[in-house]
Amino acid sequence: MAKATKVYAQPGDDAFEPVVYVTNQKQVKLVSIQGDWVEVQGSIYENARGFSNIYIERSYQSFWLPIHYTNIPPNYHLEFTWEDFDVESNLWDNEQKDLVKQNLETKDQVNYWKDFYKAKDVFRAKPPQHEPNSSVYAKFIDNYQLCIKDRALLILSLVNQIRPDFLLNLITKAKKYPDLGGVTGQNFKGFLPTGETFLFLMAGRDAYKRHEVMDFLFTKSVLMQEGWITLLNALPGEPLMSGVLGFHPEQITVLLELQRDTELIKTL
Repeated sequence: MAKATKVYAQPGDDAFEPVVYVTNQKQVKLVSIQGDWVEVQGSIYENARGFSNIYIERSYQSFWLPIHYTNIPPNYHLEFTWEDFDVESNLWDNEQKDLVKQNLETKDQVNYWKDFYKAKDVFRAKPPQHEPNSSVYAKFIDNYQLCIKDRALLILSLVNQIRPDFLLNLITKAKKYPDLGGVTGQNFKGFLPTGETFLFLMAGRDAYKRHEVMDFLFTKSVLMQEGWITLLNALPGEPLMSGVLGFHPEQITVLLELQRDTELIKTL
């Protein structure tokens, strides 16, 4: 908390008596900027009578401050963009530049995920970045230049080798949502992903996207084309995509080093 000698209900009005307001950025919301004034929402504290170092929260409310009470840089506004930053930041100190950079990066992330969930398109997700030589997994991705769909296919096919319980909750969900696919094995009691599982994770119930994913799986997937992963034969009379996703058995021992590789666990 920091002491403010004057806090205002409106710009230019008579000030409240001296109070303390929270300056932690996570607890203060910037509402608007009008010239040399800033409207914020935050907690206001007042000194407990008879105790110089004890403060009691009086309210959480909107109030106004002269902009020079804050660390808001000159010419900043709520619709500030990276283009504005390039023009205005020459007049700021390093602390102000870092503050606005963090704010713009946060805005970018929020807008990215808003668009992502609005579109409901998993293909828009940006896969994690890995240094090629940091792990066997990263080197494998780099060697084959795997796209996000192939990377998801790889994880889905390998996960039971590394975390047999990771997909366990899907057994119950698959009974309610059969398009989630999956089967249980004769000896393995966990969830074995099928082609339907991959389709559902990549495209949900969107028929057009499901067709795209099927086309990718059978004609464009590097892992399928190179024989690393196969779609095992479905039982007679059952849908083609109900076959289990199988990783090439001769190569499992190569990638089982990933069991000790925290990079893979972080992506699960």
